[in-house]
Amino acid sequence: MAAKYKIVASHLELDELIYELEYRGFPTSCDINCMRKELRKILNLERIGHGSKYPECNKTFSDEIQACNDKISVLSEKISEFTARSDRKEFLILNSRLSHLMARADRLPMTNEQEKVQRASTITKILKISETLNETLKLRKSHNDTVSFLQSDSGSDEEDIGNAHASTPSRLYIIHAFEMLLKIVLVNLAVILLFFNALLATNKFTDNSVMLPAQGVLNEFLPYSQVRRSTRAIREEKGARFLNSNIFSLSFIFCPIKKTFSFVFAKPLVTIVNMVWSFVDLALKKITVMKEWLDDC
Repeated sequence: MAAKYKIVASHLELDELIYELEYRGFPTSCDINCMRKELRKILNLERIGHGSKYPECNKTFSDEIQACNDKISVLSEKISEFTARSDRKEFLILNSRLSHLMARADRLPMTNEQEKVQRASTITKILKISETLNETLKLRKSHNDTVSFLQSDSGSDEEDIGNAHASTPSRLYIIHAFEMLLKIVLVNLAVILLFFNALLATNKFTDNSVMLPAQGVLNEFLPYSQVRRSTRAIREEKGARFLNSNIFSLSFIFCPIKKTFSFVFAKPLVTIVNMVWSFVDLALKKITVMKEWLDDC
């Protein structure tokens, strides 16, 4: 079974992302955020044992050993700048990049004894700069951090990443549950807005800028068969049937009641519903950002 290296997609640089995706046979792009998101999904699947069988990588030993040595030089400089007062996020980034480098050295395609010796020398250099980082970490009193390349080296993955930034299952379950609750609220708001649109369709009050997003939400969250009918059809089946029933057939009763409802009750209600709609929509966007942040940590 392949070792599961402690790599966090959001901590890798562009060339490191390209390597990790190419090694697994996935396409790359010039958008670093898209590549991070793609690699994050792949790594999450690998962590739970659902990773795919990847095609054989066709990288050459000479190119890879040179890339590893260049990366050692870069990380050595970064580690020399790291101090006991440096932010813990910097350590997490260095740990992830060192894990990537160790994984890359571990995958070097060797064909002879000389290449095996070169690979061993490269791994020794990586361990040496990792020990340099560990020596600096010993001076920090606030955290018991240490460099570890594998996910199973010290307890759970979440503890390795850090309690303050860990994406624990309980947190994710709560966020997913809250997200589902907000989506249900959004669907109900859409139904309310469409009902008011049907009820007030004959007035000038109807606002398509409000109703079209409501129809869009229903199209997204409800089965297709339930939203095929247009707003006009809903008006004819629901609003018109109610407003034109025998109870309100007399115009001298119907007109005052409809106008009173339209301008005294309906307009403020729709305004309130629209405000709640905006709040819920904003909350869903914040939750999406929070989920990505937790995955990155």
